[in-house]
Amino acid sequence: MPPLAVSERQIIVGPRYPTRIEDAVVRSLNVAPGRYDLAAIVSSLPGDQKPELTVVLVDGFLECAPENLGSVPGSKVLLVADTHHGVSPLQKILDYARREPFDRIVVTHDPHHLHWFTEANIAPTIYIPNINCAHFGQGLIEHREPTIIFVGQVGPQHRRRRWLLRALRNAGLPM
Repeated sequence: MPPLAVSERQIIVGPRYPTRIEDAVVRSLNVAPGRYDLAAIVSSLPGDQKPELTVVLVDGFLECAPENLGSVPGSKVLLVADTHHGVSPLQKILDYARREPFDRIVVTHDPHHLHWFTEANIAPTIYIPNINCAHFGQGLIEHREPTIIFVGQVGPQHRRRRWLLRALRNAGLPM
């Protein structure tokens, strides 16, 4: 899934993106999975490519966890996704959020976990559902039929999900 488009001038940094430089303008940078020093990366950018806003997307695996954000110019926003995956995901993400100076925390999945971030009082926190409407054509949105949509996995480790989906189908509900 493509990253959230915030600006035409944005630079994507992460373990799943190739390094891409066009006409001496950095578009994306590949880093190894895990923790990395974002301030060192920012200091290596051309002078006119210093960030005004840094958006960090993390989940319970912390596969992409930039550090040293205090030395990076501009505001910092933490987007928190999938706080239900991995080992101790809430603890990992909350520990990470406490270590770095975020100006705002946005929970994009699992709204029932929002209170953990609010109660931690790290930064102002809000829930915004994770949806990218750019992927939907206007016709689809304007002329839709009420339908149940499931997003997720139904592999062997998700017996309850498979049971629920079967029950919805057996009940004749539109899916």
